[in-house]
Amino acid sequence: MGKIISGEEIKKTLKNEVQPEYIAVAYVGIDWEDYIADGVAKLKEIIVSPTFGSNPRAIRQLVDKLGWDKVHFLKQLHAKIYIGEKLAAIGSFNLTKNGLGAETDDLEEAGVLLSDLESVKELADLYKGFEIKAKRQFPTTEGKKKALAELEHFWNLAISNDVLRKDNTNSSLANYEPLTDTDFYVCGYLNNGEWDEEVVKAEFQEPSFSSFKEKLQDYISFRESDNIKEGSWVLSWKQNKDGQPNQNGAPRWIYIHKIVQKGLIGEDHPYTKVAIELKHKKIPPPPFDIGANEKEAIKKVLRLDKFNVFRTSSNEGEWSVEDTFKHLKEFVSSVKNNLI
Repeated sequence: MGKIISGEEIKKTLKNEVQPEYIAVAYVGIDWEDYIADGVAKLKEIIVSPTFGSNPRAIRQLVDKLGWDKVHFLKQLHAKIYIGEKLAAIGSFNLTKNGLGAETDDLEEAGVLLSDLESVKELADLYKGFEIKAKRQFPTTEGKKKALAELEHFWNLAISNDVLRKDNTNSSLANYEPLTDTDFYVCGYLNNGEWDEEVVKAEFQEPSFSSFKEKLQDYISFRESDNIKEGSWVLSWKQNKDGQPNQNGAPRWIYIHKIVQKGLIGEDHPYTKVAIELKHKKIPPPPFDIGANEKEAIKKVLRLDKFNVFRTSSNEGEWSVEDTFKHLKEFVSSVKNNLI
């Protein structure tokens, strides 16, 4: 037997009656846990689409709770299925604020609550079919991590271009795990060159260099051949001449809104590609928050000989941020281990 559910009734039904153990939805939002609160402990597996409608931080939360082997990715997924021990629901509602009527301008959603065991079993069989397809599409954890990293990148770009609203969630370093070797870049301040004002004015279509400087929030420079991309984060710090982190210089995040080739004059140094953060553009949430404890742990790890690859003066020849990529995961792990 089936019962039609809609509007506010959807949330109450999922939380208090279905208490889903298995979920298959196209999109998941940052507050997903609020809508299955009474059944969170029962949730065993979920299938989601790792595409633009899903909040990547919500997927990270699900992975933290369930593990990578219980969070499945299926790009083409459009169904919305919630299966509990005795009840199930199917309809148009994703596991998001908008989909479950938590916004003032929420979508009009509807579905069916299934209570007879045969229908629940049929829905469970359908879920299993989706799971098989998901495992074929993403058979490895590394493949899922790469897909999630790509989603995070596009999500950040959407926020910075005012396509999406920034959520208010904070991410702690203690709970952070890099998905790839280029989740963010680690680089000391290399900004010791002069601006090529004509290049910058042309790139930003500004009438004067001073009008560009009014928009400039922060910047950091790289080698021209360094493979960096807009929409990425840089963890940077003030360094001494020997490359060691300055005792008084706190590590900080720089978001790359724009990259300008040969934005600095390279007569005295080779780092002329400029990654720029702008005042008038939105900034997405950084990979993790940097508080007092994180600052000290980061500087402590940067002083270790095993991480001298991150220090510009400790490398023979021309330093490149690309040399640091393969050390990022170990670096993050070491910083976490040095938190007070």
